[in-house]
Amino acid sequence: MVMIAALCLAAPGALAYGTKAPKKIPIVMVGDRLVDVAYHLGVVPEVMSVRSSHWPASKELEMVSDTLMCPTRTLGDTSLLVETAKKHGITRVIAESRAGSCSANSTISMVKLEDRLKEHGMTVEFVDFSEGLEKAVQEIAAVLGVPENAASVLEEYKKKTAKAEKAMPKKPLGKKVVVLKGVYSEETGKSFLQVEAPEGYTDRFLLEPLGCENVGNRMFREGAKESHGYYTLRRLTNLGVANPDVIVMTGDSYAGQKALKEALARDPELRNVPAVRSMAVYSLPAFVNSSALGYPAILYKWIKALEM
Repeated sequence: MVMIAALCLAAPGALAYGTKAPKKIPIVMVGDRLVDVAYHLGVVPEVMSVRSSHWPASKELEMVSDTLMCPTRTLGDTSLLVETAKKHGITRVIAESRAGSCSANSTISMVKLEDRLKEHGMTVEFVDFSEGLEKAVQEIAAVLGVPENAASVLEEYKKKTAKAEKAMPKKPLGKKVVVLKGVYSEETGKSFLQVEAPEGYTDRFLLEPLGCENVGNRMFREGAKESHGYYTLRRLTNLGVANPDVIVMTGDSYAGQKALKEALARDPELRNVPAVRSMAVYSLPAFVNSSALGYPAILYKWIKALEM
């Protein structure tokens, strides 16, 4: 069995902090996992820098926190960070760290970042996820001044982890999978699809542990350009070539459902694709290496979908 502990340095998932409203504090947080853990501990930042285009849960937080550019750009050029912090009267920054450098941009050392912010009367503290999730949660809770909240958060996480581990298949499932990301524009009413390339987050944390293969590379049209691990599809023309056992739809599932219906109308032979024939087409939450505490619940849902 693949133990989940080896996979928990980062993970996906929707935000959930019971029924108690989180407390907003005057601080800048840089990093998806940091913001996610802080939320579960009952704290949200006045200002945050996360990968909003990749982490769906960030949309919820944007309603209460001012948002900077993605971590890489925020730390690469700290001028916007400093300007925004001053506007809010903030002098304290907390950021993720990894192996002696900022996880959001490995070319910027922690010392260099400290020096840049010190010039503007600001301090920066770093939180390390490389030594395991439990230690990181306890460290973040201490830094935020809510150490008493760490135990209950970790207890709930461990319960969900045990549930997912118990559900892990005893042997590789051996299924071929295509992961489609739907994008829908409310302004235009138009939708389009992206197919996830192999060797991305979904492969590493979901498909490989379950012994499944991402065959999305068979969907690319010749000369297509990759963007953040995805390829845009005009149509599901090569669905028959990929011939998946399972089709997973993330993002806006309507876009995927619409594209699949149109593809079947154009080419009835696609009904013979195993995933279509057995109706193994599932809308599942995406994994973008952001929510460590949400990972077990996400994995459990993927297990149940792919084992059928």
